[in-house]
Amino acid sequence: MYTLYVIPGSHACRAAMLMLEHKRVPYRRVDIVTLLHPLVVRLHGFDAGGQTRNAGGRRTF
Repeated sequence: MYTLYVIPGSHACRAAMLMLEHKRVPYRRVDIVTLLHPLVVRLHGFDAGGQTRNAGGRRTF
């Protein structure tokens, strides 16, 4: 069984759920609170991989 980390209200997350259901892939849904998701995913063991994002020439987190 897969684990799908979801931000409630996200259209992209809903699309992922619909795709998994369409293919009958079993999954467990874990809701993540918006704005806290960068911290929560790191607490779950996900790593940013040392990569940063740039927006308008400024580093974002």
